[in-house]
Amino acid sequence: MDIKQGHSKMENIKYNKAEIQPYLISSKINTKLAKDIFKWKTRMANFKANFKKGQDEYLCPLDSLHEDSQENLLKCQVIQYYLPEIETSNINYYDIFSNNPLKNKITMEFLNKAYKIRENLLEIKNKEQND
Repeated sequence: MDIKQGHSKMENIKYNKAEIQPYLISSKINTKLAKDIFKWKTRMANFKANFKKGQDEYLCPLDSLHEDSQENLLKCQVIQYYLPEIETSNINYYDIFSNNPLKNKITMEFLNKAYKIRENLLEIKNKEQND
């Protein structure tokens, strides 16, 4: 617990004792989704803000209006354009840090949808820049 306090990637993870987390043993969450939840809980998803070392620019590569962070994924105007249900979804990014496996699952499935759109758009953008 003391070591956890000193790591910024663990700052949003809240628990009182070290034990297996509910989402890791829930029958509602498959192995891939559990891995994705862990990756997002520990800020290891591919965003500039998660890997600042050697980076000069931290703006979103799609709309340049906010920091490129997983927390801001659903705030990106380009993602909102391609995923208009963001506005009516009631998805709260911070629910991935919940101890409720159902909240973890619903939130992560939605974030994965948005993240896939982001990755596809970035791939297209990179191809256009290299042509």
